[in-house]
Amino acid sequence: MIRILLDEHVSPSLVGKLGDKGVGAVAAAHVGLSGEPDAKIWNYAFENDFVVVTGNARDFIRLLNVEVHPGLIVLREGGPDPRRTMGPHPAGNRARLGIQR
Repeated sequence: MIRILLDEHVSPSLVGKLGDKGVGAVAAAHVGLSGEPDAKIWNYAFENDFVVVTGNARDFIRLLNVEVHPGLIVLREGGPDPRRTMGPHPAGNRARLGIQR
């Protein structure tokens, strides 16, 4: 079963919602990591086999210093990038991306 550790900037209210779906989750604050550096959160997750969920891509990607780890899920503010999620456009990629000839 996947185990998730929610970074401080992800709402701890998701712990219960994920639990309702059968996903084991804890918030950083619930395991004594409130206010701790990202490296400490990453090490805790690695040592305890948790996937980290964060909105802080830049700092956590720098910490990916091992070949195998439980995982990192990065949440984007404002939703997905439509250029990556939209299907083919009848006028082609140029129109879809707003590129003028």
